[in-house]
Amino acid sequence: MEKPSTRTRLAAAVLAGGVQGLVLLALLGLGRGVDGLRQGAVGAMESVDFTLPPPPPEPQAELKPQTAAPAAPKGAAGDKAVPRPVAAPKPAVALRPIVAPPVAGSGTAQSSGASSGTGTGAARSGDGGGAGGSGTGQGGGGPAVKIAGTITARDYPREGREARIGDYVIVAITVGVDGRPAACRIHRPSRDPAADALTCRMVMERFRFNPARDGAGRPVESVFGWKQSWFL
Repeated sequence: MEKPSTRTRLAAAVLAGGVQGLVLLALLGLGRGVDGLRQGAVGAMESVDFTLPPPPPEPQAELKPQTAAPAAPKGAAGDKAVPRPVAAPKPAVALRPIVAPPVAGSGTAQSSGASSGTGTGAARSGDGGGAGGSGTGQGGGGPAVKIAGTITARDYPREGREARIGDYVIVAITVGVDGRPAACRIHRPSRDPAADALTCRMVMERFRFNPARDGAGRPVESVFGWKQSWFL
């Protein structure tokens, strides 16, 4: 069963007090008549004044302290950036065109040296100076000069003799600073490739040179041209 509220109880108490007052006034005013009783009741009614107490404050909701949301876990550190190496572009190197070496010397081989019968078989050889270049090359001091080495007709086999007669081969010889051939290549081939290869092999084995020199007299590497001919 629900209990009456405070306001209801106060109103009931006031009403009960008023009723008791009226009864008391009625008992006291029996001698004054009905008018006196009415006036006393009105006065008693008018003298009753009361003020209801203010309602109790409504309970406030308990404020809970706000807690900060848990921080998200930090991710793993990323890989350290490594800058790409920057290299300067390589400058283009201008290649000097390969110029055919001038024929500095020549040799000849008679056909009798490659055939049966008698004969000297001697081959003529000639010496010549190569043209010196200009600038930092060999122009100032002078070209290489052949000082030793010969090739004769007997050095070539009989096979291919018909193809060699009246023909020639030009070889380009790289002469080192020590005067020895460092390389030999066919510059102008003949009709007999085997004879051309044999010519280069004999040049490497037999020929010796005074090396070319620069303007200060220092030996330098150079290219020497040699022409080997075959004739009747």
